[in-house]
Amino acid sequence: MQSCAGTTTIAKALTSKPQSRIRIHTGLPYELVLSILEHAYFVFSSSTKLGGWTPDFETLSSCSLVCGVWRNAAQRLLFHEILHINPRFIDAIRSGCERALALAENIRRLELRIYHILPASLSGGRFGVDDFLTVLAACRKLYEITLRTDGLHSFDKGAMDKLRALSDERSSLSSVVALNLMSFGTQSPILYQLLSVMRAVRYLRVGTELAAPCPPEPCPVHLYELALFRTPSNARNVQWLLSSSEGHLRVLEFRDTPGRCYDPLLSIHGPNIRSFRILRQEMRSASIFQLCPNMEELIIYQFSDIIPIRNIPTSVRHLSFRYSPWAENNTLRPVVEAVERLPSLHLVSCNEETEKHPHFQMLKAKCREKNVRLRVDAPPVFIRDDPIPLRDESRWKCVANFPLMNLHTSTVESDR
Repeated sequence: MQSCAGTTTIAKALTSKPQSRIRIHTGLPYELVLSILEHAYFVFSSSTKLGGWTPDFETLSSCSLVCGVWRNAAQRLLFHEILHINPRFIDAIRSGCERALALAENIRRLELRIYHILPASLSGGRFGVDDFLTVLAACRKLYEITLRTDGLHSFDKGAMDKLRALSDERSSLSSVVALNLMSFGTQSPILYQLLSVMRAVRYLRVGTELAAPCPPEPCPVHLYELALFRTPSNARNVQWLLSSSEGHLRVLEFRDTPGRCYDPLLSIHGPNIRSFRILRQEMRSASIFQLCPNMEELIIYQFSDIIPIRNIPTSVRHLSFRYSPWAENNTLRPVVEAVERLPSLHLVSCNEETEKHPHFQMLKAKCREKNVRLRVDAPPVFIRDDPIPLRDESRWKCVANFPLMNLHTSTVESDR
């Protein structure tokens, strides 16, 4: 969740005014000020688990008090991603506050937890369906939504009618390209309900096992990326999610290794997969890699030091892994051997912890020998990539990706 500094940013922004006691040169154009402030967006903080992917809310909030030009540029960055909405902000939107509505226009990425029941003793800082609808109506340029539900099984008819009204081509939901539904009941149809009104979604992350009966009609979205944090034992629900995505799917992620029942599905979509991510390397992994013969990026968050990394397609250009001391990987030899075998490889990425491994110098030497770049700044597994089309480099969180989140979904379609 967002830090305390970020939590209070919205409340301060509603009433903040530029400081006028000090004479400041304001001749710099807005675009140049924005470019300067972008360098302050992320701050490295060893005290948080987010490492170098934490927005520097304190610095940006201070910049917003310099003058009018700086305020507008700083608040555009401050409101790019909102992980916690202050209840005062929602009240201001409901009251029609022009300042609140203007700030909501800057929100590109929004994270909310929706509660089904809001008793008076627990309502502070907790949001129900009506609050969710209020925020959606105001945030007309949303690119990514991350939702968690608590006790909410489904949206009722009234809520669905309002969501449909927000889904036309001039409203909020028409611009939503990325949906992360991280917690919901396994038998809940909420994912199906959201996809029925968010038809521009191309990037989908599902954080809970999906077991609810599938709708009779095919999935209405063409997915470019699908990430499953829990893999259903039956492939039926995943088959429905991808029923309209043949020829579109490029990125596929499994946290739990899919069983053989997924082979027919992987046979359909595997040849088009360019990036494949899996949490653990197992014996089954080799047969899965064979079904994705054209992949260019392979990310294994936890590799085995006793099972060779077999059947990696020769088309792989980026091999990524994470080392954790608790995983007790005694050797990096499987990775070194993969670097030796892959003719198209040009980048190996890992986390900083890997530098502490006794075999890191062996890996470094092999990469130097094969003229392969080695990066040791890969983010932790819980840091999600930016939902943008694949490029030669990674899609790690970066301010340079922000302009891509201002573009329409045609960006994704043109990358096919």
